[in-house]
Amino acid sequence: MKTRLFLFTVLVMNCLTGFSQKYLWSSQFGIADVETSAKSMAIDADNNVYLTGCFTGAEMTIGDKEITGTSTVMDAYIAKFTPNKQCVFASSIKSTSGSVVIQSVATDASGNSYVVGNFESDAQISETFKIESDYKDFLIAKYDATGNPVWLKGTDSGIEPVIKSIAVNQNDGSFVITGAFTGNLNMDINGGNSEISSGDSELAFFIAKYDSNANLIWTKTMSGSGTGTGNLISVDEEGGIYAAGTFSGTIQFGTQSMTAASVENTDNFLVKYSADGNMIWARSLTGSKLDDINAMDVAGNQVVIGGVIRSEDLVVDNAPEVTMKTLDTSGSWNSMLIVSFDTNGNYQWNYIAGSITQPTDVKTIAIDKDGSIWNAGTSFGTYYFNPDTEDEARQFPSKAKGGQDMYLMKLSSKGEVLIGHRVGDATREGAMAMAVGNEGLLYVADMISTRSGGTASPVNLFGDPITIPTIGSNYSVALLCYQQIYATPAVLPVIKPGTAFSQIINAENANGDAEFTLYYGTLPEGLNLNPATGELSGTSTTTGIYPIVISMKDADGNVGFAEYTLTVSTGTGLKDYQQEAIRVWGDHGAIEVSTSTSNCRVMIFDLSGRLVIQNRLKGNDRYTVDNGIYTVVVEDSISGKKSVHKASVY
Repeated sequence: MKTRLFLFTVLVMNCLTGFSQKYLWSSQFGIADVETSAKSMAIDADNNVYLTGCFTGAEMTIGDKEITGTSTVMDAYIAKFTPNKQCVFASSIKSTSGSVVIQSVATDASGNSYVVGNFESDAQISETFKIESDYKDFLIAKYDATGNPVWLKGTDSGIEPVIKSIAVNQNDGSFVITGAFTGNLNMDINGGNSEISSGDSELAFFIAKYDSNANLIWTKTMSGSGTGTGNLISVDEEGGIYAAGTFSGTIQFGTQSMTAASVENTDNFLVKYSADGNMIWARSLTGSKLDDINAMDVAGNQVVIGGVIRSEDLVVDNAPEVTMKTLDTSGSWNSMLIVSFDTNGNYQWNYIAGSITQPTDVKTIAIDKDGSIWNAGTSFGTYYFNPDTEDEARQFPSKAKGGQDMYLMKLSSKGEVLIGHRVGDATREGAMAMAVGNEGLLYVADMISTRSGGTASPVNLFGDPITIPTIGSNYSVALLCYQQIYATPAVLPVIKPGTAFSQIINAENANGDAEFTLYYGTLPEGLNLNPATGELSGTSTTTGIYPIVISMKDADGNVGFAEYTLTVSTGTGLKDYQQEAIRVWGDHGAIEVSTSTSNCRVMIFDLSGRLVIQNRLKGNDRYTVDNGIYTVVVEDSISGKKSVHKASVY
């Protein structure tokens, strides 16, 4: 099976030529003259996408499924689409007298989906599952893979807590949530009693972990007299938990204290907990103005956050030598901001772009399987995504199309600009969510409106002319599917200096022969990339680690990228660096990996380059797979060094 990278976007676009993608299909939904929003996305193991948002109206059609609302207040929806455009299910979450706002969606390894949000008075997901409250409270709902409700839980607290985000541990099906509360809040949503207290804080951050049946495992909060709100949460492949949010005054996570830079504005935090609830590290991002973190994703050894920067003096507490500043010279607006950390909390790099007189916001981030970083949001004014390069083809000018446009871009894992697109017409655009799947699927949710005077959107999305009609004069949601060139193999073997090396890089989904170019980085001395065949060959005369990005351009001008880390070593990989014996072998129906260290993770790829298994090594592990030939990568999670092995399963 060949891996395919689709770009699913809910957006209206005008984009640069030379970096086009193949358009596959589109879908759109909304209610005339009534706002329909997209809030959050998730993707399951089969690359089905789940989209949540809000609407106001008596009924709405999503795909070929009709859902009903209360028509007078805001209700919420959840919908599931396959990669072939089929709407598997669509369902509403509604109230009879108050509003319902769903903030976040997540899926587990079995295709179950979970949503979290807030409701007023009452909420229901079916005739069977209903909850009530005399106040504004939060809810959590679970659906099976076909959209049948499994359970609906909520609080009836009297203190109006907010819930902002949910994430699922793919190993055991447990889930974590985050938000904020005041006073005392019972976090046992299955009828028991387990209260947390905000203490001296007027608004306190919380995080809680539950099993798949909503049984509370543990809950944590901050301390201190300041305020804190958890806005985003993610779980890595080892079960580590990351939460990002805002704070003011002085707060404390465990034994680590942080203080906001000013009394007028909130600052931002990033905190990591272990799977059993121990605080591992916390970072603050402080500046003199209001800077917001709107998006986060965690994959491999990367923790990437994004949002807006208004300050000229934004700093991370463990990297005070790096000062980040807005590009806006008017003092009224903001620039887009992306900051990368490793999973140990070490600051890596930042990226800032935007107009000098207009705002640009990062709304959503998704890390691709090679470590490159997709992000999208809203954009005004004119600027360059990559202004520091002298190569005009890589500057990617971002020119205003309508009043508010959508932007979509991709960075390498080192923060280098790979793609920059500005999308718009006479309408207003705004990307709100995205998700990446196991086979490289990328879904982006966008809202479209004619508030600035447009009636329809005949546009070029990645070079392909399409027309997306708007629905009335208010915001609606559209879903488009695109396919990108990607490379196999996903990982290159360790190269031994003084030994002839040859590896063909394949441009999958390319139309005709592809042209290969070293886009970023430097090859080891003695190695060369054949631009016509994609063969990386030669005899290296040096040792070391060489991060590179290769571009692949097909006959239609479609361009994809492959990010690799070349390891040139005289030894056999990790054994060289750690003095640890690593054994990898194929067996009947399984791959076994043996090591005496606990600092490694294993990644198993099939012949097409598809990531089949990713997990932390526990010592002597056995992974059940189909018969075939596999590439097994063992990576030191501390140094990043890799050992690459082949395994045949029969």
